[in-house]
Amino acid sequence: MISSIEVDSFRGIKSFKLENLSQVNILTGNNNCGKTSILEILDSFGQPDDFRRWRSLIRKDVRTALRAGVSYYEGFYNLFGINLEEKYLRYVIVEDSDITEVSVFANVVEEEINDKEYMDMAGVVSISEEQETELSDMVHLVSRLDMEAEINGKSVRKLSIYDAQKGLRLPFQKGKKYTRNIIYISPFSHMEGNIFWGQILDNPELYEEILNILKEYDESVISLNYDNDDSIGGGKGVYKILSKSHQKALPLNVYGDGMKKAALLPKIRVMDTR
Repeated sequence: MISSIEVDSFRGIKSFKLENLSQVNILTGNNNCGKTSILEILDSFGQPDDFRRWRSLIRKDVRTALRAGVSYYEGFYNLFGINLEEKYLRYVIVEDSDITEVSVFANVVEEEINDKEYMDMAGVVSISEEQETELSDMVHLVSRLDMEAEINGKSVRKLSIYDAQKGLRLPFQKGKKYTRNIIYISPFSHMEGNIFWGQILDNPELYEEILNILKEYDESVISLNYDNDDSIGGGKGVYKILSKSHQKALPLNVYGDGMKKAALLPKIRVMDTR
């Protein structure tokens, strides 16, 4: 069990320490004081040597962010203190007698690339051969963020990302040495379309558990069902709640944030047993 967290630098947190943690801990404080950042630190601690995990902390729905023109570069860059000349983040977590120091260092480099490379990064793929020849002679000056993750002073992973880059494919890593079973429900998790309760809907005990949780918010809830009729083009369906309070079943996403997040608890228990 985690007993203490000491943060040297992460987002807007310059120096912070939590000690004497127990099995249940409640963080309270003013808006924008760093509560979510502490939870994000715990999430990154689940796989600190995997940049896929760090990518999940950019606080944006990736698809929405890309459509809005927001780059991955900005999302990663904002993990580091904005006022730091030397870009780094660092925290130390104590688990019983084990002490783990996690650091990520970043360096911004200016690089010249031709227009074809620039357009490839920006996701522009429809150009003629003639245009491609012309573009190869044009040059852009772009920023590149070079990052290196360290665990207890040992380099474990590197990643470079360009300011113009819209796509970021990171391979799954096998045999991770530092993986821990940490599950973080972000402010956006309950809105994502990749939440599946298949195992819960097939398990009477877990199904009863989720109904009891939902009834804490609406005592007239009858059932939770997966409706594939609302899918578009054969896509994902919708989880709907049938309640005596409404004339028809309503999608889970129309309910309040607290109820949606609470509905994830049995799903977390399933993941925790893997």
